Amino acid sequence: MVLWFSEDDVLARAGADVVGRAAEFDDAAAVTVSAGEIVSTVGYDDDFDVRVTGENRRLVGEFSCGERPEDFCEHCVAAALMALDVASPPDPDELCSAWKPWAVTGG
Repeated sequence: MVLWFSEDDVLARAGADVVGRAAEFDDAAAVTVSAGEIVSTVGYDDDFDVRVTGENRRLVGEFSCGERPEDFCEHCVAAALMALDVASPPDPDELCSAWKPWAVTGG
């Protein structure tokens, strides 16, 4: 399955500090990937439910950890990165047309 985002998109959305904190959960995420969404449980002692989608050309996370709703927390990052690990790498042309329509140029 090809995802609609790349590791660079995750870094741009969350920031380097959050991505660094997410490394703590790199082997503590169970992830299910389907068209347009990732559903995951992330954690060791405390498990948090996570759902990642793409809306308005932006990664959006819903999560149960208590972070502010507008944030993309380390649990969302862990789920997104785990999904990238289990999915096929994105095709740049597909990313341009599906995820970043403003990047498509006419011929």
